[in-house]
Amino acid sequence: MLRSAPDVGSALSSLVQHLDLQDQGGVATLHINGNVTQFGYTIVLPGVEAVELIYDLTITIACNIMRGLCGKNWNPTEVLLSTRPPRNLTPYRSLFRAPLHFNAEQSAVAFPTHWLHHQIPSADALLYRHLEKEADQLHKLRTPDTDIVGSLHRLLRKSLASRQCTASDLARQLHIHERTLNRRLHEAGTNFRRELDAIRYEMARHFLLESTRSISRIASALNYSDVSAFSRAFKRWTGMTPAQWRTHNG
Repeated sequence: MLRSAPDVGSALSSLVQHLDLQDQGGVATLHINGNVTQFGYTIVLPGVEAVELIYDLTITIACNIMRGLCGKNWNPTEVLLSTRPPRNLTPYRSLFRAPLHFNAEQSAVAFPTHWLHHQIPSADALLYRHLEKEADQLHKLRTPDTDIVGSLHRLLRKSLASRQCTASDLARQLHIHERTLNRRLHEAGTNFRRELDAIRYEMARHFLLESTRSISRIASALNYSDVSAFSRAFKRWTGMTPAQWRTHNG
């Protein structure tokens, strides 16, 4: 699908949208901020082992994807890794050929936004439309009506990482109306806000234990308006502030 896309932006958007067909433990992310774009990966399931190795591998894959689409001489402007710096930086410098930043808010390769418009030599419009349609159909088949809460949880993990997690956003991804989503959640004895809280709590514990991210960065990653809002929610869940909980469980 990526090789048949018309340009790099379309290819990366397709990857972000459809990666969950193969990977339920993490999500690809694409953040565009003016002239700088970050293409990265975030682990969203708690209790995953070898987190640092997974991030090393996935950001290496992200860099190789960009070189496959843009040419082997393509280099990022910087590489962000949410993990602690290793003892030996030489392999990282040799591979990425770019400045390295560890303990970052997320793991990603950064590059000038103009690369999103780069046309892919192997583009095939007919094949790309066919594969997009097939992927959309697979998503519909994997969203069973009988497990609306489970389906919502999978999408919430993905949507929090991309910071698009309103009820209307999730209903659209589930291919149903927002009123239908709310009705089915009510029938299951819950509601959207309760399930969003549950996934935020799950991911907050994961971020606090598996990274050295600051509390403010974790609050931002979970789409809270500020640190105070996140701290109030976390204290409601655990009786402790995020910093206290990290110290107690670290």
